[in-house]
Amino acid sequence: MRPTFYGLEIARKGLHVSQANLEVTAHNIANANTEGYTRQQVVQKAVEPNVGMGLFAYGGYAVVGGVDIQQVRQIRDAYLDIQYRKEVLSLGEWEVKRDILSYIEAIFNEPSDSGINTVLNEFFNALQALSLNPEDPTTRATVQQKALALTENIRNVYTKLEELQREANQAIISYVSDINAYAQEIAALNEQIYKFEITGKPANDLRDQRNLLVDKLAKIVQVSVYEDANGRFRVDIAGQTLVYHTKAYLLDTVKRSSSVEDGKYPKNNYIDVDDLVEVVWKDTGEKVNITGGILKGYIDMRDGIGGKEQPLPGVPEELSGTTPTAGQFKPAPNQNTEYGIPYYMRMWNLFAHTLMITFNEIHSQGYALVVDEETGGLRTGIDFFSDGSGSYDPTDLSRPIAKYITISDDIRNDWNNIAAIYLDKNDIDDLSKYFGEDVDESVLATYAKGNNKNILRLLELRYKTYVPECDNMDNFTKALISTLGVASRQAAHMADNQEMLVNEMDKRRQSVSGVSLDEEMANMVRFQHAYNASARILTAIDEMLDVLINRMGVVGR
Repeated sequence: MRPTFYGLEIARKGLHVSQANLEVTAHNIANANTEGYTRQQVVQKAVEPNVGMGLFAYGGYAVVGGVDIQQVRQIRDAYLDIQYRKEVLSLGEWEVKRDILSYIEAIFNEPSDSGINTVLNEFFNALQALSLNPEDPTTRATVQQKALALTENIRNVYTKLEELQREANQAIISYVSDINAYAQEIAALNEQIYKFEITGKPANDLRDQRNLLVDKLAKIVQVSVYEDANGRFRVDIAGQTLVYHTKAYLLDTVKRSSSVEDGKYPKNNYIDVDDLVEVVWKDTGEKVNITGGILKGYIDMRDGIGGKEQPLPGVPEELSGTTPTAGQFKPAPNQNTEYGIPYYMRMWNLFAHTLMITFNEIHSQGYALVVDEETGGLRTGIDFFSDGSGSYDPTDLSRPIAKYITISDDIRNDWNNIAAIYLDKNDIDDLSKYFGEDVDESVLATYAKGNNKNILRLLELRYKTYVPECDNMDNFTKALISTLGVASRQAAHMADNQEMLVNEMDKRRQSVSGVSLDEEMANMVRFQHAYNASARILTAIDEMLDVLINRMGVVGR
């Protein structure tokens, strides 16, 4: 038969379980606004009666044994976690690309009153005015100043692009440090969780901290997580282990070589700034396969050349009269074809390089208004633009023209060195008739007052350039800005779409894992009533036992 006092045990279990439910509910409410917190739930089970040897049975029927706590579990959906981390990975990448491309747009500042198209237009307008009055000192001074403004704009854009590349590189170093910090924290939490749960108790709050770190890590770099049957937790990056149980395998950054051909980590692009880094595994030195997230966004923007680098063009044969030399360099070993900062640096340098060598080639064939003391004729062979060095070496790739372009010292010191005069065959023949065929051409030029043919030849460059990517100088800059605008809008569009998807996935996760204060308040009332009911049962059984012990058998005394 059943023990007389077993009803007290059933009531006690009811009180215990109801109290546990209330405590878990209070814990949920207290952490309703805690980042990464997952609501918890007490899992109850009915205690099966022990009916062996006829115990706990009435008339052959088993009577239940009360209630007990099976576990305190987290309400979490692993599939939603995977989907959330997948979408937040893309969000991190596109947010970086959107922000950097938007900043590049601000650097070019187009359309505006100070952008490249405006200063280029003003420079050629000044040349046009000089063609109408080639000996006017005021007009010559205007050409000089507009040329200075043009070269300053080109240098300023290129310098800011270099600064932006350095900033992207520094961001990569910073995020690698964050990854290492998260990995070490996860490894420490793994140890705490393992030691705690080996006793049979769940470490739900520690697991929440670990899941929050994995969420943050998933926005920086693509990760996969696994937990085996023994509770050992692992985090991988592209199949390589970042964390295994209590061990963290850290990343590192190493500087690339200064050459595209030397070293284990060669320079990616000829136009890259120095000291860019490669992300590697600290233990092996092997490159990390970065396939998504904030880190990939920064790497694509820092390294993306938009395709293989092409040789810088030489002086066209129709301007120099000689066949141009072969390409000045071979394509760099860059496999990143994203349209990143190096693409715009390369195109900007291509524009400046072509402007300088073609403009100088034509300008040097004309005659200035300054007499050469040695020949007695007008000066010729004067370069209009310079790279700031004594003599421009087109094979020196450490001096990109866009970074150093300026007007030559001859033009800076005396605007009369602007070569407006050009003698074609007819001019030479006509002048030779009067001054003799044996007179030096530079001397003949002194008699060609008002000649503006070299300025007219220079003006033709505005609508005929030798940049392979575009048909003329105006269209080249417009096409570059247009390409940037399209890329920037696409990145902004993709970032907006991903943000919407991440918000949707987060809502789904919160609908499962988040704390609803209304639901918890309803649970609190329910568990409070259950506790009160168990207390009433305890009181009722106590009264029954009091009757049994103190009052039975006293009738008739």
